[in-house]
Order: sequence, then structure tokens, then C-alpha cells
Amino acid sequence: MPNADTSPCHDYRVSHQAAEAGTDYAKTFETGYCAALWQKIEKPRLESKLYPFAGHERTSMDFACGTGRITRVAAMPFGAVVGIDVSEAMLMHASVPENVKVPGWLAENFIIVSRKR
Repeated sequence: MPNADTSPCHDYRVSHQAAEAGTDYAKTFETGYCAALWQKIEKPRLESKLYPFAGHERTSMDFACGTGRITRVAAMPFGAVVGIDVSEAMLMHASVPENVKVPGWLAENFIIVSRKR
């Protein structure tokens, strides 16, 4: 049961709907401590956990994908990645590298990327 004292601004569905939410979140990982933590610790650990399950014939799902930071990592070893998020603002800022494509039939709360073959 959610804490009754929690204000709505602490709810991801509310706090991440602002138009600038995606931009602000992405900037967090561009420079400084969070960027270094992501590059030196989190990303390599994520890769080491994903790669044993990966394969070009397999699909991965990134729940609460936000701007696609983890989705982009998963896109390399998997044949396809489905990213799901409730925040349209985060999805609108989602980016994928050139080696993935985003099909034109994007649903409102989904980003779908698959490796180019």
C-alpha cells in the first residue's frame, strides 16, 4: 500500500510527465558523478548480466525504459528490444544508436528497437 504521506510529485507517473523530464534525466548521465558511475560500474555490470541471455534471435524487454539508457545497452546483444514506459515525456526524449531502428508503428507508451540486419 502506498504511503499516504507521499506527495504526488514523488510519483514517477506524475513527476516524469513534464516536457523537460526526459532532457533533465538524460543530462544526469552526461557528465559528473552519475556519468562516471554509469560508465565505469553500472553499464559494464549490466552488460555482464545481459550477455549470457542474449542472442540475435532473442528479444529483451526494458520496463520503465525512460530515455532508453538501458534499452540502448540491451540493443547490442539482443535481436530486438522492447522499451515500455508510462511517461510520454521520457519516451519522446528516448534515443537509440544508429545500429537500431524504431519502427513507425510506435504505440503511445512503447519504444521498440531492433537491430538492423
